[in-house]
Amino acid sequence: MNYSLSQVTAPTEEPITLDEAKAHLRVDLDDDDELIEGLITAARDMVETETGRALMSQTWDLRCDYGFPACFEIPKPPLISVDSITYVDSDGDTQTLATTEYTVDAPEGPDCWKGRIVPAYSITWPTTRSIINAVTVRFSCGYELAQDVPEPLKTAIKVMLAELYVRREESVTGTIINAVPFGLKALCMPYRVKGLAG
Repeated sequence: MNYSLSQVTAPTEEPITLDEAKAHLRVDLDDDDELIEGLITAARDMVETETGRALMSQTWDLRCDYGFPACFEIPKPPLISVDSITYVDSDGDTQTLATTEYTVDAPEGPDCWKGRIVPAYSITWPTTRSIINAVTVRFSCGYELAQDVPEPLKTAIKVMLAELYVRREESVTGTIINAVPFGLKALCMPYRVKGLAG
């Protein structure tokens, strides 16, 4: 399946609060609050990249080329909902697929894997125009509450946050650049999405 992803709405909150971040960093003053809030987002982005997961509720568009695959695998678990499926029909018009025409499998749990979408029983996917971005799946994903984010992933965010806050740039030891702090990969590994490259 050839596809592209684009974020529609970003998370409106983070897995850890400013107070939690400052406690981890042992910062008492408010002078760096804006900086720390930005670094929380950057650290969360890095953990999401490392795991292939969405850590807080957000919305994405998955666009597929040339038609429907037999089964959609929805990236960025956990899958909250499939909000819509639209496609360009053979006449070039955009149509919205009825929710009765497909079945969504959204695994649950802190370490769940990718969601899936298949045609409903006895239904076949409609014919599309053979073009790029022929089908668009809009979906919501992520843990809906900060308290639902697994603690090892929150710890990974704090580890990355501390590295970003203390160093403010990549650290150089001899000729080795340490862009990722020790322990981050180990914390993320159990939650890494199967099939993720790298």
